[in-house]
Amino acid sequence: MARVGARAIIAEPKDQNDGLVLLYFWAEWCFACLELSAVLEEMAPTYRDRI
Repeated sequence: MARVGARAIIAEPKDQNDGLVLLYFWAEWCFACLELSAVLEEMAPTYRDRI
């Protein structure tokens, strides 16, 4: 079996009593992922302190 390159970030969860958590998984070849990336970039300034 061929090994495919991947990166992972492992983080310890923090207590976020009133915040939201967004887990976003994407791939460079995924058109829908690229579209959503653009939307998230546009929304980032508005929701920066809430997510």
